[in-house]
Amino acid sequence: HLKAPIPPSMKKDVYNGETILLTDTLLCCICDCKSGGCTKDKQSKVACVYSLPRACLLSILLAEDLSEHMLFKLSSKVTSSDIETDTWDADEIKSMKNSLSVLMKSSGESALAEELSTD
Repeated sequence: HLKAPIPPSMKKDVYNGETILLTDTLLCCICDCKSGGCTKDKQSKVACVYSLPRACLLSILLAEDLSEHMLFKLSSKVTSSDIETDTWDADEIKSMKNSLSVLMKSSGESALAEELSTD
């Protein structure tokens, strides 16, 4: 669920809106622009051009060191004793490894992410 104001290219206006994306699907959107995420009859839905830039902005943010910063913060909080004890069950550890793998890939550490996923 992404919420961000998007400025049109040549205007001083800003369109506020929200976009919900899955990994490969635009699920729904709402926007202050003229199309507004739905047609005038409020029955048929359309996606305005301001929906996808929110996903692009998130990608840029992740590429600009946010994911790396999150990994550093996480590594300072989790100790090896947390992993070696019964702090988390096997499903939680698997879920964390998947999440860490996504963070590593987005921070440019694809080789480490692959190594983590094979463990």
